[in-house]
Amino acid sequence: ATIPTIFEYIVGIAWYHISNENFSISKSLNLTLDGNMLPLSHAVGGAGDIVIDYKNMTLMIEVTLMNAQAQKRGEWEPVLRHATNLTVSRSPKNVTTLFVADKLDDNTINIWRAVASVPMKATNNNEFTSLVKIFPMTNSELLKVLDQCIDEQKLLKDIDSSYNVSSESFDLSWRDKILNKSISQ
Repeated sequence: ATIPTIFEYIVGIAWYHISNENFSISKSLNLTLDGNMLPLSHAVGGAGDIVIDYKNMTLMIEVTLMNAQAQKRGEWEPVLRHATNLTVSRSPKNVTTLFVADKLDDNTINIWRAVASVPMKATNNNEFTSLVKIFPMTNSELLKVLDQCIDEQKLLKDIDSSYNVSSESFDLSWRDKILNKSISQ
């Protein structure tokens, strides 16, 4: 297995040990496992790396070994697309995405936070979701959660409550209004 594949596998196992809820790790890892449950290849495009279906929510964990500068080019769109599509497909169930990397790009962190206030359209159907939650974490922060036996449900609830933003007032036709006003004059 490649290093990125092993990284996804290790993060999945780490989250399994962090979690207080039982879930199927083999069904949650979107990578190919051999007969001994060891990784062969990483998650293919189109789906998140790790998708955990809890009773009351869904958690997607996206992992990367890209450095902070490469995240802007290689992670902004795919992570946002995966998070949006999963949020739409699991609606009305609560969905949160964790993005785990060694170092985080400040613009990536802030862009994903800003996205939470904007309705996002799925790429695999014609539906919108009013709230896409992507919470970036470093490897060392994830390790602290594991080392200190932090209750993952408390962490996820804290993340969830921080996203109490209203996207209902967002005007999806804002661009058309500007063009119509300018062109019609």
